[in-house]
This record gives sequence, structure tokens and C-alpha cells, in this order.
Amino acid sequence: MARVLVAAVGSRGDVQPMLALAVALREAGHGVRACTPPDFAPARAALDLEGSDVGFDMQAWLAERKARVTRPFAVFREADGFIKDQIDGQALALARAAEGADLLLGAGMLLGGRTAADVHGIPYRYVAYTPQALPSPEHPVPFLPWQRLPRWVNALSHRLLTAVWKGGILGRIEARRAAFGLAPAGDVFDAVVGREVWLACDPALAPAPRSLLHPARVIQIGALLFPSQEPVPAALAEFVAAGPTVYLGFGSMPDARPGATMAAFAEACGDLGVQAIYCSGWTVADPGARARHVRVVPSAPHAALFPRLSALVHHGGAGTFAVASRSGVPQVVVPHLYDQFFWAERAFRAGIGPPPFPKRRLNQRRLAASLAACLEDPRLPARAREVAASLAAGDGCRRAVEEVARVLSGA
Repeated sequence: MARVLVAAVGSRGDVQPMLALAVALREAGHGVRACTPPDFAPARAALDLEGSDVGFDMQAWLAERKARVTRPFAVFREADGFIKDQIDGQALALARAAEGADLLLGAGMLLGGRTAADVHGIPYRYVAYTPQALPSPEHPVPFLPWQRLPRWVNALSHRLLTAVWKGGILGRIEARRAAFGLAPAGDVFDAVVGREVWLACDPALAPAPRSLLHPARVIQIGALLFPSQEPVPAALAEFVAAGPTVYLGFGSMPDARPGATMAAFAEACGDLGVQAIYCSGWTVADPGARARHVRVVPSAPHAALFPRLSALVHHGGAGTFAVASRSGVPQVVVPHLYDQFFWAERAFRAGIGPPPFPKRRLNQRRLAASLAACLEDPRLPARAREVAASLAAGDGCRRAVEEVARVLSGA
């Protein structure tokens, strides 16, 4: 069996799918190492995965910028600076970790993966969680919130982003490659991603684009999820059993005004006569006083909890969207940044949620109207159950393990 290095940089939504893949590869008999940001070292240890750190504490990075992450162009500037600062450190850390590996798999904001693989002469595969990572006229670049632009505008957005990153990111990657004694990568996409991409999302909800602006091979493997479900804590299960319950959680997204968010959510649920679970996630501030019908938790086992609920409110991260879509429960998607606008539009188009709205427009009135649609329109829960049934047979980790065998066989 092979030795595989699995690496990811970013938030929980970037890292957790690759940890699920690492566990699946280990169960298939491969030797596995996992490289993640340092704040995910406890998660690696809990899964008994050998590994090391790459990048820096993403939770702290986001918390410092919580007032800016809901503005698309501000997010782009922040991400551009983050990426440039990460290139050298990532390449060096991954090159050390890849010693003796037969294959390197990367995801999220990983920039040094292909360079590190080339240092050791091993294959590299980038795992993308959204079709928006692939330059195509079928969608805009991830930083744009508008999802219904003409094809020529979408294509132009990708060309402009490539031009911007060519001036900064590509030069830094090529300099690092030269320092390693490697040939130039050629262009930004090849330098970061390479010529084969594994698309880790459900084709029923987000198929790979039919036309690309780059000659990459795309293999859609499906969403990467842990097969076993963490149980719902007894106290939370008892709370949910007491009556119809709605969930709100924005995962890794920081909230500059958590008190206002929870107040709007509590009032909306109170008006509708349902219980509320507020999951604070990476929002470190206390949301303040809470009503009797509201339960506040720092985290929750999505896969086990969601099917017990009546409606879900979340940020539209690719991983959360994949789990929510398997729950059979309608969802209100409130996108903050990056590809979340894409997933919000996908939920609406699939008929499993009402029209989405961005985080900056969240208020009690808008939230109550969206939740009322989920609770009172029988078409939304019926369609949510139909979509969940269609996704039940998908197993992205199993397909990825098969692709690892194909790559290592030289096929």
C-alpha cells in the first residue's frame, strides 16, 4: 500500500473533509499523514492521525477580520494578502512532510502543494469543494455574490482574477520553485492546482461545469463526509423532542454582532412558535441574554441532529450544505463570503429552501419570513426529502480512495 500525505489550509469546512478522506485512506490500508493548520492539531489527534502543522490559526485570522468578511471585495483583498504571505511557508512545510510519500492530496487555501510534490517527484491532486474553483463561463469567480450573470461576464471575471494573481501569486510560487531547483509551473492554475482536479461535491446539486477556460481534467468524486455519526448529546436531544425546532449556525464564520443575530433568530422563532438552537461556532463573543425557547451550543453533530429538526439556517459552506442536503429538512442559506453565494443559489434552484439573503441583510423580519416558508409551505420539506433520498447512495470518500489507486497505478 501507498504512503499518502493529505493537506488542507483554511477553516473547518476546508480541513474536515480532508480529515475524513485521511481516515478512509487509512482504513483502506494506506499509510497516511495529515497536514493542517495548528488549531486543528487536536482534531488530528482525536482521529489518531499522524501529522504536522502547515499554515497558521485560521480561527484567529478570521476573528481579527470579522467586521470585513461580509464584504466581498474586502474579503478578496484580505485573501490575496493571506495567500501571498503563505506561499513560502506552505511549500517548505509540505516539502518536509512529503518526504517518503507516494502521493500528495491538497485542498482549501493550499498553495504549496504542487511545488512540494514536484520536489519529491510524486503526483499531486487538488481537491476542490466547489465548481467555482474551476475557471468556467458557467459561473463567476467565488468572491462575487451575483450568481446569474451572463456567460461572458463570468468568463471575464475568471480572466481578470487570473491576471491579478499572475502579477503577485504566480511570481512568488515561481521564485520558490526556482529556489528548489524546479522548472517554472507556467500559469497560476497549473502552479496551484495542476492538470487534474477532484471535485468533491454532489453532482446532483452541483455538477462539474461542461466548459472550462483551462485544459484541466475534472473528476467529480462527491462530497467527503465522515461515515459514522457523532450522537446528539442527551440534553440537546431532549430539548429537540419537546417540539418543532429550528437551527441557526454559521460555522467558522465570525460574527461582529452575535447578540443582534441571536436576538433576530430568537424573535423570529418565538413569533412562529418553534424552539431554536443557536450554534455559536467560531463566534467567540457571548451572544448575550437568551429566551427560554432558545438553546445555545458551541457546536453540534450536524449529521445526527439536522434530520430531527424542522428547518435549518446556515452560512452555505460546502460541507454544511452537503450535510444539510442529506437531512431531508428545508434550509435557509445566509451566505457570508467566497462560494457560499453559489451554494445558496443551488439550494434555491433545487427547491430545498426559500430565496437566500446575505448575512448583512439578516434581520428578524426577513428571517421570520424565510422560516415561515420552510415551516408552512409543504413543497419545501417534500422536495428536501426527495433530494436527501437521491444523495443517500453517494460516497465521496470511497470514490476518492478508488482514484488514489488509479493515480498510484499510473493509469
